[in-house]
Amino acid sequence: MKEQTRVLPASFVDKYRRLMGDEAHAFLNAIQFGAALKGLRVNTAKATVEDVCNGLNIPYEQCPYCDRGIVLRDDIAIGRSVEHASGAVYSQEPSAMAVAQCAEIKGDERILDMCAAPGGKATAICELLTTGVLYANEIVYKRALILAENVERMGARRCIVSCNPPDCFADNFGEYFDMVFADCP
Repeated sequence: MKEQTRVLPASFVDKYRRLMGDEAHAFLNAIQFGAALKGLRVNTAKATVEDVCNGLNIPYEQCPYCDRGIVLRDDIAIGRSVEHASGAVYSQEPSAMAVAQCAEIKGDERILDMCAAPGGKATAICELLTTGVLYANEIVYKRALILAENVERMGARRCIVSCNPPDCFADNFGEYFDMVFADCP
């Protein structure tokens, strides 16, 4: 992977120096000079990590954040592969794979994902549900359509896709949900 240098806005640098103190230098260097990682999350209902990597003929490294994740060493065009089209893999930045795994989902929870598009987190959560349900909400209609396509492609079960403002859930669901995810853009 190529190392990239990014020019960070002075206001951004100042803000994070204030917020992070002594740790800011390492953080800013990682953002400015670090290479972006690319990865795949394997849908284990459809394939194994080994089968996917053999099918794509790619070297892989296990993602440290997700037991179903792969860190890609090469820049490959996954979007046109059979593995992608069939829902066997979801192209996802490796650190984003950690969300579902770190949430310690037992499988029977009622979960609301308020910012669910394009569907990486939502489909990963659905893979962990056995009797629970995920309400995958996206307030932007065009993004909700993409979310619905990815939920279908990945074969995500126990998932309801919606396009509602947050107050709809507050007004109509009360304390129904066991978990709420909101990674606001």
